Amino acid sequence: MTDKKNTFGIIKTVCRGKEIKVAYLLDDEERLLDIDIDPVGTEEILGCIYIGRVEKLINGGAFVRITSSQRAFLNVRDSDEKVNTGDLIPVSVIKDARGTKLPVISRRLSVYGRYTIVSSMGNTVSVSRKLDEEKRNLIKCELSKISETSGFDILIRSSAGDVPLDEVCAEVVQLTTTLDKMLRDSESSMHIKCLYDPDLKKRSILDRAREVSGNFPLRVISDDRQTLLDIKTLYRSLYDEDDTSFVFYGDSVSLETVHRIGSRIEKLLSRQIYLKHGVEIVIDPVEACTIIDINYASYNKGQKSDESFYNANIIAAREIFRQIRLRNISGIILVDLINMSDESRDQFIKQIKREAEGDPCKLDVLDITKLGMLEMTRQRTSPSIGELFG
Repeated sequence: MTDKKNTFGIIKTVCRGKEIKVAYLLDDEERLLDIDIDPVGTEEILGCIYIGRVEKLINGGAFVRITSSQRAFLNVRDSDEKVNTGDLIPVSVIKDARGTKLPVISRRLSVYGRYTIVSSMGNTVSVSRKLDEEKRNLIKCELSKISETSGFDILIRSSAGDVPLDEVCAEVVQLTTTLDKMLRDSESSMHIKCLYDPDLKKRSILDRAREVSGNFPLRVISDDRQTLLDIKTLYRSLYDEDDTSFVFYGDSVSLETVHRIGSRIEKLLSRQIYLKHGVEIVIDPVEACTIIDINYASYNKGQKSDESFYNANIIAAREIFRQIRLRNISGIILVDLINMSDESRDQFIKQIKREAEGDPCKLDVLDITKLGMLEMTRQRTSPSIGELFG
């Protein structure tokens, strides 16, 4: 077995005058694999379920008070259930606040387990496509009756592939019971309150860290004892494994300095990225989309052939996917490719569609336009690094 370990670090630091919380993943050669940044003081409410009070109705939506200091926006078109000013209703946070925009909430409630997610307003069973077809069909058959009886949607995650089916079923029963009780209790609630906090942000960070690490064990490190304890407790509740180590860092030289977090963030905020063989990419976010330009100054020592253009585009595309993930770029993304023949374009699009599947967010590689622009869209989950420091 390899001795390789990836490092998952959690720190608080200051960058460009802002206090931030940073979770980052480094491989054994200290290359940055993933990073997540939040301003210090940001309340992590994504996935939380509240009893909220409807304060104001507007065309197609409503403003709902979910805590004494926080309002959220509800799109009433997403639900057949009508709401009135003053109503107390159960809601789930589905999008974090963005700039001056409020968090977005939904009447569809979800509770999370190790292997499954159970949601209200439905009665279907969905299974991760990462599981083999035989197991997917077996799970659907076993759980369809529970879904129909409870009136809940059931989503089976890829983590269910390595555990016995009866364990997955037991978790579904537990979650449906929890959600059903939550809905019944909400009917008699007399004031706003939080009903459920799944630590969804921390869960997603840990899931990504494990997925990006592959089969290599993690070393979780932090310079804050309480943060390390919280992560360790959550980790142990989610995963059955013993090869992850938890390390408190107390040396005089800060963890931020040791792992060069400040300089790594600055690189992620720069426009230009220089790659091997003279290939360069330039990233420019504009209001409607993100435009990425590929330049090549001296690819293959000046050789200008269709093969060299194709190879330069592949080199750039791989780094572009990495930068999109690290910078958390979302929305419409347009990449100005180096001109290739039609045959090379077809080969290129097939190749990068396979590589795009590794993104933790939904990344759709659409097509190459007649002008040679690669069109992509990426699901938005939280602000980009540019928005955080813009």
